[in-house]
Amino acid sequence: MLLDDRGHTKAIEAGRREINAMVRQELGLTEGNTDVAFLVRRDTTSAERRRAKNYDVGDRIQSEKDSVPAP
Repeated sequence: MLLDDRGHTKAIEAGRREINAMVRQELGLTEGNTDVAFLVRRDTTSAERRRAKNYDVGDRIQSEKDSVPAP
């Protein structure tokens, strides 16, 4: 961090819930219900990833950088 940047740094002493509430307020997500999509990591083997039965309708798949193509 540059010395000039220290004046713009904020220290926050709050728990996870308080921080989440502040973020939601800044993003304008405090009014009513808001649907949010998020990714859930599933630990699967390469063999499991090749089988359609291991996925549900609507699943979104994001490949990982270190994925190795199947032989």
